[in-house]
Amino acid sequence: MSEHRRLFLSAATGEYGILRAALAGHLLRSGINVEHQEIFPQTASDTVRKTGDLICACALVIHIVGEKPGSIATADAVTDLLHAIPRETFLTKHPDLCAALGDLSGITYTQWEAFLALHYGVPVFVYAPAAWMEKGKPRAAFPQAEHLTRLLLVRKYATPCESDADFTGKILADTHRHLGIAPPEEKPILLPYPTLGTLFKGRESFLTDLKNAVTSGHSAVIRGAQAIHGMGGVGKTRAAVEYAWQHEHDYTALLFVTADMPEALQRNLAALCGPLVLNLPEQDATDLSKQMHAVMRWLRAHPGWFLIIDNVDTPDAQLAVSELTAALPGGHIVITSRLADWPAGVTALDLDVLSEKSSIAFLLERTDGRRIPRTDDPDKARLIAQKLDHLALALEQSAAYIRQRSCAFDDYLRAWDTNSAAVLTWHDKDKSRYPRSVAVTYETSVAQLSEDAKALLHILSWLAPEPMPLRHLENLKTPPDARSLLGDLRDLHLITLDPAAETCAMHRLLQEITRRQQPGEVPPAHLTPLQWV
Repeated sequence: MSEHRRLFLSAATGEYGILRAALAGHLLRSGINVEHQEIFPQTASDTVRKTGDLICACALVIHIVGEKPGSIATADAVTDLLHAIPRETFLTKHPDLCAALGDLSGITYTQWEAFLALHYGVPVFVYAPAAWMEKGKPRAAFPQAEHLTRLLLVRKYATPCESDADFTGKILADTHRHLGIAPPEEKPILLPYPTLGTLFKGRESFLTDLKNAVTSGHSAVIRGAQAIHGMGGVGKTRAAVEYAWQHEHDYTALLFVTADMPEALQRNLAALCGPLVLNLPEQDATDLSKQMHAVMRWLRAHPGWFLIIDNVDTPDAQLAVSELTAALPGGHIVITSRLADWPAGVTALDLDVLSEKSSIAFLLERTDGRRIPRTDDPDKARLIAQKLDHLALALEQSAAYIRQRSCAFDDYLRAWDTNSAAVLTWHDKDKSRYPRSVAVTYETSVAQLSEDAKALLHILSWLAPEPMPLRHLENLKTPPDARSLLGDLRDLHLITLDPAAETCAMHRLLQEITRRQQPGEVPPAHLTPLQWV
């Protein structure tokens, strides 16, 4: 990739990480390579210097200034930079700005990206929320008012933007104009994540099954939908999104809506009217139903699209989605859900946990360069994968934990053995590729259970993770109608049932979380050890 088609996207991940990912997707379709701060760990002492080296190789820096300035660069990182760029030569073309920076303390990593671009003579385009700007200057109450005021010393004015859509539109227009690149003919694309690339492990056969299921040997113009169902955290949404990216050229549009409630389905469908998706005239309508009907008309008039309907985890949402899919011929619909039972017109594929081989490969690659390496890393990765029972969300959470601390696999295992509850609930949305921790994800399923079903789940959490013969239920003090309650647990993928073998089993990681959420650390007295035979 030539430097002419390479830019650096500067933004605090906590506030604009999702926007940055969407921008990167748009720019990549124009053949523009995008770099950003997540390439380097912010805890490393050479982060600022290496960021400067990367910015040097770019033709442009897009600098988004929001309310969150990001993490302050460490003193070691600044010292390391000053070995490469002595203070007397730093920003020599901009002495007023250099003086305003004082002793260079208190500057965040994201702010450094703008100052390094100015030092190296790389053009910088600055953008900020319009609500915090007035006549080209930041309002005094703006959390980053001082930063924007410093940039004004070198005539770097922030372009005010009203919303994420406004940010995207202005940034794309400015970038294409500055680089002299014609924007591509855009197909409507709204997906929540960029592709994982090689980090998407162990799902090849599942994606083949999904392709066969959605196409059914026909063209993209079909009626009906395909559901991916499985336990929370198994990777249903990621599988649907990866399928969409892999088959991008097969569809006229790639669309995504969440539908955890019927109201959310209507609201998110209506939002597809917006300027960065379908760009329909009704986007400014105040009546939600007008916007939704406009989207439905567009889908019927433009066959060949791919639509993901995500998080359809409640019966009410399931009914609303079933009614919608029946009214939408002309494209492929994939639903993600924890519900296993679907009405006619929606077929279903069960997504299971990853294989041990894929789990190990993911942990090694995801933490490469961000963990302390050891010769026994593959063996330690195997131990972590086994403790997490190969659940995709738990594996990503553990990798993010290791990356954030730049520690070894051994350190993670010690933390798990010392306080697994803290490890399971830890979550940093800025570092992880998932929006919630595995514990929180699991709790959303448990919240749908009756009190009797919860009581049965608590009992099962103390038993061996191997399949239990159902005949042993009579030996346990279970709630009334335990057999029926097992069906409720199965339908939310909290347990697995094998009708042929007449056994049930609970994922060992869910057992761990369930036990931790109960008072005390020992099983209830009535739970005597059972030998499954």
